[in-house]
Amino acid sequence: MANRIWHRLMFAMAFIVLCQARCVSSGQTASHPSSPAVESHLCDRLAEVRHVPFDNEPVDDAIYNQIMSHKHAVVPCLVDQIVNETLMHDPRSEPVESNFRVGDLAFFLLVDITNVPFEQMLPDDVRGHLKDQGVYAYFGYVSIPGNRTALQRKWKTWLIAHGSEWPSSGT
Repeated sequence: MANRIWHRLMFAMAFIVLCQARCVSSGQTASHPSSPAVESHLCDRLAEVRHVPFDNEPVDDAIYNQIMSHKHAVVPCLVDQIVNETLMHDPRSEPVESNFRVGDLAFFLLVDITNVPFEQMLPDDVRGHLKDQGVYAYFGYVSIPGNRTALQRKWKTWLIAHGSEWPSSGT
């Protein structure tokens, strides 16, 4: 009896291993094309992005292209990065901001990926300045201590409200 159970157990284990090997060799995965660790790693590399397109034209930037190939999956980690004040090269074509931060890139990528209007996440007083200051109204807003955190909270609220469309954030 014990011998029969042992054989069945070994057969079941061999079957599972074979199924996993077939999924890996065919490029299939159980439920997600990549793991949260992959997306988080991509978000950790935001400062390496050197060029983002002005209007969806192809760009020769490996990190940007990897991020955009994982669009929906990177949304939670981009929300987490909004408060990242690490100074970086402004990868946008124009207007160029000399005080550009990793959190700014995260914000702009979120707007592109989610199609949430740029001004929707900004307070009313900042929206009022967009007409005469353009994107610089945003930069003025996030330069004030605490406003990046407020912006991140607004995105987290949005992410919760749209949870069925986007992966959940670990934070």
